[in-house]
Amino acid sequence: MEDRINCESEDKKSPSERLFDSNAKVLIWIAIGFFVFSIVIYGVRFWGYQWGETEQFSQFGDFLGGTLNPLLSFITILLLVLSIRYQLEELRLTRFEIGKQLEEQQANNDIQLKIAELNEKSLILPALAESITR
Repeated sequence: MEDRINCESEDKKSPSERLFDSNAKVLIWIAIGFFVFSIVIYGVRFWGYQWGETEQFSQFGDFLGGTLNPLLSFITILLLVLSIRYQLEELRLTRFEIGKQLEEQQANNDIQLKIAELNEKSLILPALAESITR
């Protein structure tokens, strides 16, 4: 049941939603890749040292912070830009749909006015017919 719901929600996604999702996934995998790459580089560089000393852990933390923080900040900015673009696309689509609803509502109002006029005429006709027959 849950799989069907997920499938249905995937089908209802707009192209901009699918693009945002795919870009976000790519950026997250890039971040994970750089994290693993940083650990491998550190391991290759400092492989001969023991891991238990405080100095090596401090160096490791400085190394990871220095290499990953700018990358993660950049990825965060990219995700923010993608999110804003997605929201602008959704806003444009919402405005379009509201415009269509307004046109339909105006057409419906015109139809209701014509129905009211016909109802008024249908009430007048029997009275008029009765006054003619007298």
